[in-house]
Amino acid sequence: MTHIYVIRHGEAEGNIYRRIHGHYNSLITKNGYRQIAALEKRFENVPIDAVYASDLFRTRETAKALYLPKHLPLHTDPRFREVYFGRWEDLPFGHLEHFELPQMRLFNHDIPRWHIVGAEDYKDFYRRFTDALTEVARQNDGRTIAVFTHGCVSDWSFRAMFGDTMEGCGHCDNTGVSLLQYDNGTFSYQFLYDNSHLTDEISTFAHQRWWRGKRDFNLWFRPATEADAALYDPEFLPRQGHDTQIAMLSDKPVGYLSMNVQDSRPELSCLYLIPEQRHMRMGDQLLGCGVSAARNAGGKALYLTVPGQCSTALRFLERHGAEITQEAGTAYCRLAIEVPPAQL
Repeated sequence: MTHIYVIRHGEAEGNIYRRIHGHYNSLITKNGYRQIAALEKRFENVPIDAVYASDLFRTRETAKALYLPKHLPLHTDPRFREVYFGRWEDLPFGHLEHFELPQMRLFNHDIPRWHIVGAEDYKDFYRRFTDALTEVARQNDGRTIAVFTHGCVSDWSFRAMFGDTMEGCGHCDNTGVSLLQYDNGTFSYQFLYDNSHLTDEISTFAHQRWWRGKRDFNLWFRPATEADAALYDPEFLPRQGHDTQIAMLSDKPVGYLSMNVQDSRPELSCLYLIPEQRHMRMGDQLLGCGVSAARNAGGKALYLTVPGQCSTALRFLERHGAEITQEAGTAYCRLAIEVPPAQL
């Protein structure tokens, strides 16, 4: 018999920016590293014989919680990757809810019928994930191993493997832990999706609603027009060479971001939410739109300049891991966005 801990990666950009990240290679958030530290403490006295992970950065980085302190090698395998979403990759959840709601509902509730041209079908990701899981289980008969993977691919595969016994299991938080057994060609489980090592302060789920059956505030973005200036003030339209995107909540404009991505130093010149929409984590999604644009333009970091007295903005940027230096009443912020490539 093989015991297999299946562990979801720590909180990554897609989880808080509310963007579809499948094979898209993204960074772990500052809070994600707190989750990884909690995971390391959880497994401090748990014997592990081998550690596997998908080849994407967010799983490899999370796997450090086990393989480094236990002095084990890390075995990477792209078959443990998340679902490949094709043209959906890096789109905001709000965009899909607004423009492709029928397919989004199928993905959330009826995955065998979900189909996006160019994306990975259910039977394909289920087969490669379970083939890889079976292979490592057979190779490690009589041992205890850990596999670091992703939320959708593992959840839908488990639901196919375990059927009605998963009723009421819910969904897997970031760094959530499942314990499977493999014996004589059959998988079973002792528990699924346990996140007891996380406090509410660092749990991703503690700050989201979708897994409770409620709707989160997911934004989509469109280019600004001159008519949008009336929503804010005459100074709204950006300087020459700056791109402005309007943040939309369903059909309602709720804010905007303006940035220059024309050179090797992408700069975010404005990030704004109307007052009644603040304190709902929508600012994370605006920042995520900027990060995506800067990364697509080849930037390794996103730069922002903020008046030093704007303590709320500085706390927001610090929470996202920005490096902040202050000089003569002005705060200069740099947010690293370069992602190490997938690694076999």
